[in-house]
Amino acid sequence: MLSFFSYAQTNREVASTYLHKSRQNYNKPKISKLQQAKSLEFIDTLTNAEVARSGSLMHLELENYEKAKKFADRYFLLEKNKSSRKYQDFLTTYSTIEDVLRLKNMLRKSREEKIALEKKRKDSLKSFWFKTYNKFKITADFIQNFDTNGFALYKENEKYGIINDKGFVIVKPNEYEKGTQFDGYFLLQNKAINPTKIFCFNSFKNKGFILSDLADVSPKSTHYRTIMLPRANARLVVYPNSLDKVLIFDMEKEKLVKQNISTTLKKLKEKKIITKYKSNNQIKVKGEWYSYGGSLGDTHILYLPKTNIIYGYLVERGGRILKKSEYPYMGFSYKDRSQVIKNKKTFWIDSFGDKVRRPINESGIYGGKTRVVRTNDGKFHFIQTINGERYLVNNNEKLEDLASFLKKHLKKD
Repeated sequence: MLSFFSYAQTNREVASTYLHKSRQNYNKPKISKLQQAKSLEFIDTLTNAEVARSGSLMHLELENYEKAKKFADRYFLLEKNKSSRKYQDFLTTYSTIEDVLRLKNMLRKSREEKIALEKKRKDSLKSFWFKTYNKFKITADFIQNFDTNGFALYKENEKYGIINDKGFVIVKPNEYEKGTQFDGYFLLQNKAINPTKIFCFNSFKNKGFILSDLADVSPKSTHYRTIMLPRANARLVVYPNSLDKVLIFDMEKEKLVKQNISTTLKKLKEKKIITKYKSNNQIKVKGEWYSYGGSLGDTHILYLPKTNIIYGYLVERGGRILKKSEYPYMGFSYKDRSQVIKNKKTFWIDSFGDKVRRPINESGIYGGKTRVVRTNDGKFHFIQTINGERYLVNNNEKLEDLASFLKKHLKKD
C-alpha cells in the first residue's frame, strides 16, 4: 500500500515538474513540446486542481486546444469549490476551448467532406477518361506507314482498308483481301487472286472510285488476271482474263483511257520507229507486220496480225521488241521506268528496255504529327503533340493524357 502511494505521489510530482519546465521553456518549442507530451502521460495522476488549471491555461495560450481541454476536465474533477470566482471564470475559459474545438471539428469535417467529394469527382473523371481512352483505340492487325498525304493501308482479320493520320477510316477493312500502295495511289482488291472488283484511291485528292465493271469494258472477262502498280502520272494498267486484252485507266478522270491511235502512229513513223502503218492499225516494224494495241508511254503493245494475242512490246527509244514470253505483263511508264511482272515477280525497265533499279515510290515520306503506338492489348493509338501537349486523336476528336485531363477538369471545379 505504501509502495503504491509512493508511486502515485511520484507521478503527480513528475507531471507537475514537466508542466513547470514546459512553461519555463515556452520560447524553446521543441523542448517545450516534449515536456508537454511527458506531462500528458501523467495527467490522470494529477491531484492538484491548480496544477491542472495551469496546464490548461498554458496549452490554451499555445493554442493546443485538445490538450487544454484534457487539463481543464481534470481541473473540474479535482476542484471542490464550485462556487469560487476562479472556478466560474474558468467555466468561461472552458466554453471558449469547447467553441474552438467545435469549430475545428466542423472545419475538419468540412475538409474531409471536400476531400471525399474531390476524390469522388476525380474517380468519376478517371472512369470517363479510361472509357474515352478505349474508344480512341483502333483495332487492326497492322498499320502501314503513312504516305506524304497522311494516308495508310491497314489490315484487320485478313481484310484491308485505308485510314488517315487523324484516325478517320476512309475504307473499312471488311471487304478487300489485298491492298497495294504506290506513287500516291491505293488499290484494294475484293480477292487476293483473280479479283472482280478494284477500288482505287487518290491520296493527293482524298478521293476514290471503283474501276469500271468488267462486264462493261471487257464483256468476255470474268476477273482481273494481273494488276500493275499505279503510277504518279495517274495511269493504271490491268489485264483481264479474256485473251490478251489490256485496259488502261486514267485515275484522275476515273475512266478508261481513250487513245488517239492515228496520232501516235504518225509520231512513231516520223521517229522512224515504224516503217509503215495502215488505217486498220497494222504497223510494220523491221520488216514484220503487227497489229498496234496502244501506248503504255515509252512502250507500245504489239499483237500478232489480225489476232488478240500479244506478241510483245515495242520500245520507243531504240526500237527493240520485247517478247511477251520474257515480258509477260507491262505497266505504264513514268519517269523512264516501266514495271514488268513475270512469274509473279516484278522487275523494272527503262525506255531502252534495259533492266534498272526500282523507282522511288512517289507516295513520299510522311512529315505529319501523328505517331502510331501499339497498345498492350494489341490495338493502336494515334498520338499527336499539339502545343507541347500529348493527345490521342481519332477522327476530329482528341484526348489529352490523364494527368493533363484531371488537371484541366478539376481546376474548373
